[in-house]
Amino acid sequence: MFDSLTAIRYGDAAVYAMQALKDEGLVGGIGVSFSDKSRILELADGRGFDVIQLPANIFDNGVIVDGTIKRLADRGSAMFVRSLYLQGLFFKNTDELPDKIKCAKKPLDKLHALAHDAKVSMAELAVTFIRDTEGISSLVLGCDNPQQLLESVSLVNAPRISPEVRREALAIAEEIEPIVIRPWEWFK
Repeated sequence: MFDSLTAIRYGDAAVYAMQALKDEGLVGGIGVSFSDKSRILELADGRGFDVIQLPANIFDNGVIVDGTIKRLADRGSAMFVRSLYLQGLFFKNTDELPDKIKCAKKPLDKLHALAHDAKVSMAELAVTFIRDTEGISSLVLGCDNPQQLLESVSLVNAPRISPEVRREALAIAEEIEPIVIRPWEWFK
């Protein structure tokens, strides 16, 4: 797997080289990992990637809403999603947000209330929202210890959220300012 910057820098030459490795049986599949999703269709669509990894979550849901994930999955790519918790933002005390993202307080408070009313944890809401998105093949969840691993397994096996809760989460996400889904800018 290579990242989208490699795809931009080397274009199809990188893809052809990886495809040759696959054709020779030296690798089982090829993939690309995106951080900047602005050119995902241009760089990934029709290139034969077996796996595409990208960040997505309740607030950063453009590739879900616009159908990008479903389109790429329908073309045969396994869709792996990371950053389900938006760098831990969903668990932060909303009164202690960094200055640049204080604008997220109101939507985060609404999201926390939604999880409470739905009788699910914030982690369960975040995981099931992505897990139940059409076209998603796998979730990339990190852990620091065995207990977190067990919690992640439990979350992955949690019941589906209702369509109403999903719609409400999407409506809350519409209130998010662009900087909130760009964590690399939070502390600049």
